[in-house]
Amino acid sequence: MGASRNYVITGGPCTGKTAVINALRRDGFVIVPEAARLVKWRNKRLGGPLPENNFEAFEDDVMQMQEKIDILRPGVVRFHDRAYCDDIAYYDFNRRPPSPFLMSIAKYYRFDKIFLLSQLGFYKQDKYRPETKEEADLLHRLTREAYISQGYEIIEIPAVEVWERIRIIKDYIHDDLDMLGLAWGVCESNLKRLKNRHEGAR
Repeated sequence: MGASRNYVITGGPCTGKTAVINALRRDGFVIVPEAARLVKWRNKRLGGPLPENNFEAFEDDVMQMQEKIDILRPGVVRFHDRAYCDDIAYYDFNRRPPSPFLMSIAKYYRFDKIFLLSQLGFYKQDKYRPETKEEADLLHRLTREAYISQGYEIIEIPAVEVWERIRIIKDYIHDDLDMLGLAWGVCESNLKRLKNRHEGAR
């Protein structure tokens, strides 16, 4: 994807992805939002396919939305809230073969690092997580397998406090930031503030 650096934050349901994404956004990184959630919100409001009534049409909408987002969210360093391999995992989860179009763009759009968040020590269903615990476990495994099948090396982020997860992620991208001439010291100071907020809330 050009001279920029593109990283993916992914994982099955209830891996703490939203908290990590929000912390990275507060640090000033460009966040490419999750297309599936945007499409589901739009289609519920305006009328359109949903995964429970027309999975293939819904996934087509998701892929089109993802392409638009990628174009509209420029940045030197970008964190993607899921990516095309997550769509492959959802196809596998629904026992459907991924579309040729999805497989082609998954090969065309490549990412620099894939951060897979480990599952947390609890699970709670809600409107954003309709899956059972067993389904969530399966989806998490399929997500890992989808990225590996596309030739990616997975970086697993353990289920620790948010500030610790951010520190681990930043350690992995430290060299990229240096090469791009970005201010690592700013990232470090923001990490300290995140850690202090967490400790102060105890």
